[in-house]
Amino acid sequence: MIEQTLKNNIQISKYDWFNIYTFKNDLMGKDIANGKCWEPHIVKFLNNNLTKESTFIDVGSNYGWHSIIASKLCKEVHSFEPQKVMCEIQKMSILENNLENCHIYDIALGETTKDAKMASINYLQEGINIGDLSLGSDGESIIVKTIDSFNFNRIDVIKIDVQGYETFVLDGALESIKQHKPIMIIEFENFQMSKFSYSPKELFNKIKELDYEIYFLEYTYPSDHVCIHKSMVNNFEKNNTVVTLSVSNDLNNNLDNGITKKII
Repeated sequence: MIEQTLKNNIQISKYDWFNIYTFKNDLMGKDIANGKCWEPHIVKFLNNNLTKESTFIDVGSNYGWHSIIASKLCKEVHSFEPQKVMCEIQKMSILENNLENCHIYDIALGETTKDAKMASINYLQEGINIGDLSLGSDGESIIVKTIDSFNFNRIDVIKIDVQGYETFVLDGALESIKQHKPIMIIEFENFQMSKFSYSPKELFNKIKELDYEIYFLEYTYPSDHVCIHKSMVNNFEKNNTVVTLSVSNDLNNNLDNGITKKII
């Protein structure tokens, strides 16, 4: 249950076909309340690449923005958000919109099953960015599981945005990736990964070793990349606009790390 002081800080906003609950003081919540499409590059990509038969996995779903949007595009959505308050808010939005195909899990995904903690957070702080929260040592207790442990029958697209914990999510999904060869949307930010003592180069290389091609997903904040299994590249490039990447960026040095294509 959400404490009353937090409930008083929750707003509901209308966007396109759905309503979504957010905190009034959160940066993402303010943008949505003002009618802004959050991360339009990912929204566009989901619209172009999900089908009515697809299963979408949203790792680090926050308010459930992408999960809600995907629920209308595909058959099944599995939304993972370890912050219990955010999970409850997301459930409110799911009920508000009668989304029966959207399943929410209040756990983190990682390399193994274990107990852990989130970093501490004050949900009432003005101007907070609730989405910028990693595993830590002094916040709420959470459970970590692996994607592989769920034995999903189908996985078509996975979005991983976990503030530096991305490599560990992949480590816990190797069998699922091998079996389903899903499209993966992954955030690469050096300053986030450094918190867990690895670099974008190491993650780029790990994904390439899984027999994937990596594309930069064009946006003004250049961190998201799309990973496509080599067996599916030809069909993918027919259905998406792919051009040559000519400029590397400071968040992940993608061109310097061998990423030569981008999706626009």
